[in-house]
Amino acid sequence: MAATLSTEPAMRHWKRLIRRYLAAAAAAPLCLACDDLPLVEDADAEVHTSPDAAASDVLVVHFEVSPVPEAGPSQGALNHQGPTETGRPHGPPQVQPTVTPAATEPTTAPIRPDPSLRWLVLDGRLVLAQGDLADIAWASDDDAATLSLPSDPDSGVFRAERALVTERLPSTITQLVGAEVKVFDHTREVCVARVAPIDAFRLGAELVHTTDVWDDEGEPIAPIHTADEVFEHGLRILGAELEPLFGDCTRGLWAAPLEAPSPTLFREAANTRSFKRQALAAFRALPAWHAAQARMLETWDHDPQSPEARALRRERWDTLRGTTPEVTRYLSHDGATEIAVVHANSSDGCGSEGQSVVTVFEVQRDGRGRRFVERASLEWIAPPEGFVDLEGDGAIEIFVETRAPGTFIERWHREAAPPSEDNAWRDERREPVMSLEVPDLTMYGCGC
Repeated sequence: MAATLSTEPAMRHWKRLIRRYLAAAAAAPLCLACDDLPLVEDADAEVHTSPDAAASDVLVVHFEVSPVPEAGPSQGALNHQGPTETGRPHGPPQVQPTVTPAATEPTTAPIRPDPSLRWLVLDGRLVLAQGDLADIAWASDDDAATLSLPSDPDSGVFRAERALVTERLPSTITQLVGAEVKVFDHTREVCVARVAPIDAFRLGAELVHTTDVWDDEGEPIAPIHTADEVFEHGLRILGAELEPLFGDCTRGLWAAPLEAPSPTLFREAANTRSFKRQALAAFRALPAWHAAQARMLETWDHDPQSPEARALRRERWDTLRGTTPEVTRYLSHDGATEIAVVHANSSDGCGSEGQSVVTVFEVQRDGRGRRFVERASLEWIAPPEGFVDLEGDGAIEIFVETRAPGTFIERWHREAAPPSEDNAWRDERREPVMSLEVPDLTMYGCGC
């Protein structure tokens, strides 16, 4: 009886331990993501951690439970505290928790391109290379070029594609797969997207050729080009599909990595009569305006006393034949930068005494009102389609109008040299930043 009284507390103790271990084992699968799972303290427990498991891996705890010995005719076997054949004392079932990484899908770190990179976007595709940089050697040697139908049959746009051998692409291009980018148009961010897998890359070519020939009855003769001709005379483009995360990427013009500094965006802003009046007064005070006036008067320099020459001297070139200068106001999205564009064009064709000048002013405000500071003045160019600061560094870039599909982004400089024989008629005032222009083979004829 004394022996029974001495062993019952020990039995109760071991049973409580067994219940604790079994309860923990049952709860573990339900708490994989729980940080507050109570720890089971056991001096004999061993924790095994996979050497490849990262600190951020999800861990699963497996409890290895030794079988409980069956009770014999007497309970003395469970109560025996002497050494076993292995030298370990008898006791409760040995529970050995082991820790292994959860069977989750492997994750890949997101691609992070250099934040200084910028790309053009055409028809919703990221332009990775164009022209000679879009190497024809990337195309399959066995497959011929094929024509693809334009979205608008009357646009005069011809497109062709070649089968792409993706293994031939350089790593600087293929490593962009999976990169996330933000896409913009002239005025705002239009989408955030991920670069699609490489099998969605396309090597194509484009050109424009609208109707420029008519038959004897005056009926238009539609231009015809083969796929090989499009590759020969058009612009080669390696483009990557964009998988939108949100927004509409088809409206985009340019893109930057998601980690790139935020650009400064500009929108056309409301105008007032006083703003227009002050901008026009500043425009007519510029050397560029006076140079255009002098060129107008030179039209009749062979007979300066003729009635036409005397009449011109009473005219301003920017209102000749009833034309009117246009003033457009732009404001940055943060309201910190204000721009005024003045555009005047009084020419009516070749040999006309009319002139054309575009001036970009930065508008500065102080206690005395507005100051119009000339950024640049250019002759015979269309007014800007918009403004942007691509890097957010204070250097303002300009969207320049293009006739054919494409995008031109430039910086204009007031102090640089205009075209002349000294610089091979290159206009150094226009600094290209990014450009893409689809060749236009249409014969438009002389505008004179």
